[in-house]
Amino acid sequence: DIHMLHTFAMRHELGLTERQYTKMSRFQHTAPNPPTKRTCRRLACLSDVNAVKYDCCINSCCCFTGSYAGSQTCPICDEPRFGPQGHARQSFSYLPFTAWLLALFAHRQQSQDMRYRAEQPDRGGSEFNDYTDGSHYRRLRTQHVFIEGHGKSYLFFSKDTDVALALSADGFNPFKKKR
Repeated sequence: DIHMLHTFAMRHELGLTERQYTKMSRFQHTAPNPPTKRTCRRLACLSDVNAVKYDCCINSCCCFTGSYAGSQTCPICDEPRFGPQGHARQSFSYLPFTAWLLALFAHRQQSQDMRYRAEQPDRGGSEFNDYTDGSHYRRLRTQHVFIEGHGKSYLFFSKDTDVALALSADGFNPFKKKR
């Protein structure tokens, strides 16, 4: 497992194509590298984080989930969901956040590394080295959490194990279509 994961990590670190990855073992004088699909399945098994595959419009208009799960055509551009062979014309894989977060906390060293925020000194806004130095984060730390209109007894980021999430909504389109 270790050799397989090391070579797979090296492939991604170096940006190797599948062909380059396959040929790499010839130059290392080792057994052939396992196919990427098999490595991904093994990695999912070891990490207990499994990708979920979703169908989406060929033009990236929508994802066929929720109320669109049973749709045969895109509700926006009317393109068919499936090709002639009955397979989705476009799909993507998603790593469920909850499983990913649980896996991070289950790993002792990673869990400890995630607590760095609680161990940082409060620089009071005099320096900006991390998101924890930002005014918004510091303001949140003085406010009580409200969920569906109900105030909680605790403040934002009051526990060492609290995690701050960031959302980047920059128009990223995984299929690079202009839409």
